[in-house]
Amino acid sequence: MQVFLSPQLPPPRRSLGVSCSKLRSLSITLLVLGVLLLTLGIPGLTAGISFGAGLGFSALGGVLVISGLLFLLVRREVPTVRSEEIPRGVSVTPSEEPALEKAQKEPETKKILDRLPKELDQLDTYIQEVFACLERLKDPKYEDRGLLTEAKEKLRVFDVVEKDMMSEFLDIQRVLNEEAYYVEHCQDPLENIAYEIFSSQELRDYYCAGVCGYLPSGDARADRLKRSVKEVMDRFMRVTWKSWEASVMLDHSYGVARELFKKAVGVLEESVYKSLFKSYRDAFYECEKAKIQRDGRFKWLQDTSAHAEQRFRDINGCWEDLKQTIFWVGEHDCMDIETVRKSCMWLDRYADKFILREKEEKMERHELFHATMVRKASGHAYAKAKAAFEKERSNENQRKVKDVEKWLSKGLAEFRNQESRRARERLRELQTLYPEVSVEERVLERQRTKKVNLENLYADIEKKYHHCVREQEHYWKEVENKEAEYRENGEKVLSAEEVSECLQRLEDCLETWSKKLTKAEESVFEMKFDATEKLGNKVLSDVTNRLEILCEDAEEMIFRIEEIEMTLRMVELPLLFMKNTFEKASLQYNSCKEMLAKVEPQCKESPTYRSSQERLERLNQDLQTAYTNCQERLQGFSDLESEVRTCRDHLREQMKHFEVQGLNFINEELLWVGAELFTQARLDLVATVPYMEFYLQYHNIKREKVRSQWMAKTERYREIRQAFQGVMKEDLLAEDTILKEEDYWLLRDDWLLRDERKNRQRRLICNKIAAAQQRVKGF
Repeated sequence: MQVFLSPQLPPPRRSLGVSCSKLRSLSITLLVLGVLLLTLGIPGLTAGISFGAGLGFSALGGVLVISGLLFLLVRREVPTVRSEEIPRGVSVTPSEEPALEKAQKEPETKKILDRLPKELDQLDTYIQEVFACLERLKDPKYEDRGLLTEAKEKLRVFDVVEKDMMSEFLDIQRVLNEEAYYVEHCQDPLENIAYEIFSSQELRDYYCAGVCGYLPSGDARADRLKRSVKEVMDRFMRVTWKSWEASVMLDHSYGVARELFKKAVGVLEESVYKSLFKSYRDAFYECEKAKIQRDGRFKWLQDTSAHAEQRFRDINGCWEDLKQTIFWVGEHDCMDIETVRKSCMWLDRYADKFILREKEEKMERHELFHATMVRKASGHAYAKAKAAFEKERSNENQRKVKDVEKWLSKGLAEFRNQESRRARERLRELQTLYPEVSVEERVLERQRTKKVNLENLYADIEKKYHHCVREQEHYWKEVENKEAEYRENGEKVLSAEEVSECLQRLEDCLETWSKKLTKAEESVFEMKFDATEKLGNKVLSDVTNRLEILCEDAEEMIFRIEEIEMTLRMVELPLLFMKNTFEKASLQYNSCKEMLAKVEPQCKESPTYRSSQERLERLNQDLQTAYTNCQERLQGFSDLESEVRTCRDHLREQMKHFEVQGLNFINEELLWVGAELFTQARLDLVATVPYMEFYLQYHNIKREKVRSQWMAKTERYREIRQAFQGVMKEDLLAEDTILKEEDYWLLRDDWLLRDERKNRQRRLICNKIAAAQQRVKGF
């Protein structure tokens, strides 16, 4: 710091150089030490004792005395200068060079000063790249708008496919639920009586032996009671056997469509999760980038950052809602089936919701539900009437068959008319959506599944049934033995009235169960009718055709999104090169500026600092010039940027619609499967008699199907959950994910790849129309 002294100030005396007081102290100290050493050394020389030590002390003492005298003489020669004798402009502050040298030796400061030239070189490189990008933008090839037209067409097709796909999922879900509605109700009678029998004590263990042991041997009431118990157990085993066979028939008829629907839903889940993850990641990237790059230079960032945080909050809200639905996946991504099976945890969330009943109510509200139910009900009535006529060929039974047959014909006609109308509407919609596609009528032939040998399955079930019959016979022998043993030696604790009450209660239960078994036996006819109904199989065949196309549509969703995004980036890629390079240059400038500010207090007068500062100011001027040129050049592309921004905003809206609709569908399916699993978990069936073991084998097959479906859905969610958690750990801002310029023309001219994608999409559209034509012809 330069200090200019005024002549009006009083004339203080100032010393230049080393302090006088310090020189005086040093000289006196040296004289004292020298005299002391001479005093010790001279006696040693004269006495001849320790001649070497005496010589050394004397010599050192002499040197110190001489040094002290010299410092005293120097002190007297230090001049003093009055302030008025100092010319204006001469610095009188102590020299700063030692302080600078000390500061520069500090590791952090020295490291920054050493790095600055390289960082400024990098900044210069970025600025030159900006100018190079501006020159390339003058090339006429960048004026081509063909890619923008292509992107708009792809976006139009995506809108059509997304809406059509979700409506198809909802319609097929409804059809399969309606077809399964009566099947499930046909299975209810057996499930209800099984639950009652497993829950009661009358047909468990050796209850019958204990009660009959109070009666004398050969008692008529006891014999009649045991015959009734045997009959109920035998009928229960037989109904279980026939229901099991009917279920195999239904699985053969319905199984292809059901399994394909599960596959399609699984593909939809993956596509929705991937789309949500992509939106989440992109929004997080934009949000973080906007925070770091808030700078007046980035006009194009100011436009996008306004909605970045809101978009991220919206997507994060969808993700959090999904986490709440699948509450049985813990923080460490572990799946806990017991969480669903525990009634308290399930009911805590859904205490006020009867999920399975709400599923039925949703189905019943649909306009086509009545026609389906009339078809099913009339078909079941016809099956029962025909079975009764074959059992007893009376005129009354024949009249009932004819009456029901008329009802059935009317119901089938009504259903066919409605399905035919809907099939024609579907065909017209597709032809309107894809007017450029013309498809000749053809039959879709697909290899759907391996042929199943039903006879082998029936034989296996019958084998299990006969094994159970033999085990049951052994059980009855044990009952007889225990009854005789209890009659002879057992302790009788019940009174005659209590025994009578027990017998009466058992007889009442047997009568009730006998009636319910009759209803369960009738339901077997209904299940077999559903499995062999031609119109129902036609409906399922039509659903299968649609599902196979739907699977491919769902698989293509992410590819369509990425393809549109890539095309839009290719459209604006020349501008992205310039913007990205300028953003890097501006960030580099900010970094260099921060580095200089950090070392300024210690190194302001350093030549390296001043040189770097001057160079940064020159580069800043170049950067300002580059920014001005960028803005001028961007004005010529303002219409292009506006159209690209409109397309991208529209794509994001469609992605959001797809994600919301897809998540609603996924949540619904998840809740239905979870509620089914929870309901079955509450039925804790424990078999203690052979006939119970036989039913339990049949029951566990259905239970395992529900459990495996639940596990598959949960596993898909768990995988995407892990991906979401990894987003926060990614270094998203390390490098902007844009194409290199050499990739631009490579992708732009890769017609083979683009034609392959177009042909695949065209084939999908053709298959949709062909399936709709086949459906119209079938009905």
